[in-house]
Amino acid sequence: MPDDRSTRMLAVVLGASTFPNAPKLADGRAFYISAADVIDYLRGESGLTLPRHNILSLFDDSRSPSDQLMEIAGFLTRHELELKSEGARAEDLLIYYVGHGMFTRGDQAYCLAIRSTNEINEGATSIRATDLASVIKENAAFLRRYLIFDCCFAASIYKEFQSGALSAARVQIAAEFPEHGTALLCSSNAREPSLAPHGLERTMFSNALLEALRNGHPAAGRLLSFSELGDLIKENLRTEYPESWVRPEVHSPDQREGDIASIPLFPNHAYGQLELEEKLRQEAAEREAAAKRIAEDRAAAEQEAAKKAAARRKVEEERAARERFEQEQLAREAAEAKRIAEERAAAEQEAAKEAAARRKLEEERAARERSEQEQLARKAAEAKRIAEERAAAELKTAKEAAARRKVEEERAAREHAEQERLAREAAEAKRATVEVNPAERQTATSATTTGVRLRTKRWILALVCLGLLVLTIWWARGTHQPDHKGSSPISSELSDGTSQADSGKRSAPSSPPGQDIPQQLDKMQSAAEASQEKSSAQFDKVLPGENSDLASRFTVGGPDSAQTILDTKSGLMWARKDYWDISGRYLSSWDEAMQFAATSNAESYAGYTDWHVPSVAEYRTINTSKTDRQVAAHIFEKTDALIYWASNTPGPYVASYVGFEIKDGGYAVSGSRTEHHFADGSIMPMSVRLVRRAK
Repeated sequence: MPDDRSTRMLAVVLGASTFPNAPKLADGRAFYISAADVIDYLRGESGLTLPRHNILSLFDDSRSPSDQLMEIAGFLTRHELELKSEGARAEDLLIYYVGHGMFTRGDQAYCLAIRSTNEINEGATSIRATDLASVIKENAAFLRRYLIFDCCFAASIYKEFQSGALSAARVQIAAEFPEHGTALLCSSNAREPSLAPHGLERTMFSNALLEALRNGHPAAGRLLSFSELGDLIKENLRTEYPESWVRPEVHSPDQREGDIASIPLFPNHAYGQLELEEKLRQEAAEREAAAKRIAEDRAAAEQEAAKKAAARRKVEEERAARERFEQEQLAREAAEAKRIAEERAAAEQEAAKEAAARRKLEEERAARERSEQEQLARKAAEAKRIAEERAAAELKTAKEAAARRKVEEERAAREHAEQERLAREAAEAKRATVEVNPAERQTATSATTTGVRLRTKRWILALVCLGLLVLTIWWARGTHQPDHKGSSPISSELSDGTSQADSGKRSAPSSPPGQDIPQQLDKMQSAAEASQEKSSAQFDKVLPGENSDLASRFTVGGPDSAQTILDTKSGLMWARKDYWDISGRYLSSWDEAMQFAATSNAESYAGYTDWHVPSVAEYRTINTSKTDRQVAAHIFEKTDALIYWASNTPGPYVASYVGFEIKDGGYAVSGSRTEHHFADGSIMPMSVRLVRRAK
């Protein structure tokens, strides 16, 4: 039956387990179960036994904050008048909240999320701490007020972690209750978030709270105070979660009339347990002593009967002993004969085993020798094959080099013959024009000078061609060793230029000697310079951004179809194109993002096979501030995606994702691994950008 004190206590339960208008706030069944169990304790016979009409439950109430506050005010006023009419008055008010705590975007006011909370305007759709304090001060000014807060600010949604700011709750609410007796019990301190471990039906704090209320402590009195309750909760948390427990705190901001946190309030179900256990131990000891006396009497009687039976057995045993002696004598003789036979058989069997073991050792030794000989033969054959392949490759290379040298020698011979012919013609012209006028003599001299310059240029050209030939042979040998990460674009371009030069050399005999050699040389030089410029521009250019100091961190590389962005600060290499750029659509699930990474590795995207879906921490390296997101929008390929899947998985069906909107991005959220939609039903622009560790 409820006592007189229970009728003078009022209780209010607040909070919500689901937030339809605020998708960023994680729904929590742990909130629902925690609130339901607290209400059961308030009403139950083993709890505070409060009458049903003394409890106001607004948990999961869909009404607006103002309507709920008005309901609280009416509840307190109505019960105050009812008790006055009965000649009594209310003494205690207990308020319990479980859910999400948050700060408004504008004035950073602390508020408590309810079912009607809208993420567009949290301050107007949530219960502000200041408004709750005003209602309680105006309508419960002369009550002892006990407030229990189990709430957090959602930085990571679902059951694993709830990042909260309960320090703000403590500071804000403490400032709002400067009058009379008020005690606060907060689920965490100012620097740590509240937690809800995976697999636990309730939140970590509420689970420890209910365990303390239901079990109590044998060393405490008949009733537990608010402070003692806080100590029991700390002990339960330290015992259950030694590695990850969050320390709760009890505060009494108003102690002008005394600290109400020390007033006995909650029943201690372990009270008197020590005396009961001692009484039970004494009764058990008395029962054990009586049983021991009965056992001793029974043992004495049995001992006397045993003595008489022993005498009879002795006579029988003596007679049986004589008979056994005779039988044993016969048995010993038979056993000795059997032993001799068994030892002889065992010796023969042992000799057979030793012979078999020796044969097995010989067979194993012969098998090892055969295996070693076969292995040596295989190694010799493999070495011979490698030597033959190397000799064939070197012979092929030597033949190709000899063929090229022969072509060069033939070309040099033709050029030399041409130079001798020109020299003879010039000498003949000189003899024929001994008496020419000064103008004609000057023309002949110029022609001779031109011939000399042409010969000099041709010799230089021959030397350049020979150098390019040597470079081509060296490069061809180098390409026999594959590079799984892709060859250098500079080497690729140089090899193309050399091939073009060789092609020009092979086609040279179709033209008159000496006419297209300068053109081929110019072409080869231009190709090499263009390749060098292209590679330099591809690997060394730095894209300008709105912040040049930040943009200078990033270097572009890779082929044009699969370019990469190297962050020289973090050592991460990003794919310049995201999934939307490559596929032209948004991702439908987190699993599809992981499959995209596996496919890219199988296809050696940009020449690498170690791409992966970034974690939230890796995204943070390019998404810490608005300036970071502006630079990222500039250096990466233009995309319609604004939200990117991360590799973090807080639960078996939950994955994290990161926002990249320039103004409002930077958040990291978790949710279902399937496709997400906005409140209006439109699909969220979700994609993924692959990353790898470059150093």
